[in-house]
Amino acid sequence: MKKLLVTGASVLALAATAASAQNSSTVGQSGTTNTATVDQTGSTAATSTVTQGGDVGGNTAAVAQRGGSNNSAVDQSGGDGSVSVSQAGSDNASTIEQKANGSTANVAQGASGSSASGNRSEIVQDGDDNVVNVSQTGDDNESTVNQASEFGAVSGNTVNVAQSGDGNSSTVDNDGVVYDYDNYDPAVTDNVVNVAQSGNDNGSVVNQRSYGYFYGPSERNTANVAQSGDGNASTIEQNGEGDVGNVNQSGDGNRSDLYQLGYGGGVVTNINQSGDNNVSDLNYVYGSGATVNIDQIGDGNRVLGSTYSYGTQASVSQSGSQNHAEVRQGYWYWAENASMAVVQSGDGNAARVSQEGAGLNAAVTQSGNGNITYLDQSGSNLIASVTQSGGNNVSQVSQYGDGNTASVVQASAGGASTVSQSGSGLVAHVSQ
Repeated sequence: MKKLLVTGASVLALAATAASAQNSSTVGQSGTTNTATVDQTGSTAATSTVTQGGDVGGNTAAVAQRGGSNNSAVDQSGGDGSVSVSQAGSDNASTIEQKANGSTANVAQGASGSSASGNRSEIVQDGDDNVVNVSQTGDDNESTVNQASEFGAVSGNTVNVAQSGDGNSSTVDNDGVVYDYDNYDPAVTDNVVNVAQSGNDNGSVVNQRSYGYFYGPSERNTANVAQSGDGNASTIEQNGEGDVGNVNQSGDGNRSDLYQLGYGGGVVTNINQSGDNNVSDLNYVYGSGATVNIDQIGDGNRVLGSTYSYGTQASVSQSGSQNHAEVRQGYWYWAENASMAVVQSGDGNAARVSQEGAGLNAAVTQSGNGNITYLDQSGSNLIASVTQSGGNNVSQVSQYGDGNTASVVQASAGGASTVSQSGSGLVAHVSQ
């Protein structure tokens, strides 16, 4: 076994090449603009520890390990630091901790064209304007990125995670905390997370949330998740003004869960799923002027969604057979001047739309055979529109309140329509 311990106060370049197994390298540096390079090749179970201290920063660390079951740990303090870790083989572990602004962490695990599995990457960054890039190839790999702050704001951070293989998991936290209620400054702002996973049974979790007194504000965060393969799962949680959540899934049996509490408004949600038996669950899109678009292509897909507040524009599009959409506006919070549009093409589709509030508009369009629509509205100045083309259609519209309008068009034989209205100044149109 070969051990090497070096401590320096300026620039240090370390290169250690070991031909035997279980090599160990420890590097300690204090000061600024230092450089540490560790190269451990042709061995297994090697260990590398790099510690770089200093109040100003500008330090650089690079670690390369080959052979599997290796461990790399890098700890940097001071801003504008850079860490690169490359590990080839299986069952490797990389830990990076950076404690200041403007830091960059790059991790690559697994080798292109070869089998690798069970690798672990954990990155912790404290501060603003930090960047993370993680690339993992193989199966059962795990990536964890924590850019959260327990004592303040998180702003301007970027995370890119790419995983190829089966059974991989990615977790990204951009959470921040507000303790000063008098100033009430945003705690989580302008952070961007990009996750790309290819393979089966992968999981992605992205959290961009602010906490504090009444949660504290959060602004302009973006989460992009792309998954290709079967049985993948995506979860996004955001609670800020102007936050954006985009999910793109291709394959069968995938699931998307998205939670947005858009205090202040301007929230944008785009979910695209292609394949069969996919599920999209949209919870608590809250805030004025929110935009929600859900598009599913394939058979047996489901949409479950709830949106609230003022001016929310929501749309659901499903093409294929036996799809199901159940969406709600209002309920816990009174909605105003909001709209919901559901479009389904194929056989035997079902749509259930519920709205509570004022000045709401719901439109359901179904083309194909045996479609079913249940549309319930409660409030004032509401508009309900149902258009069905194909045989054996069923439409049930219920409205409670004043100044409401219901319109049903069934362009085929065998359609059945029921309109129930309670209130004053009501209008109903049925065309069969």
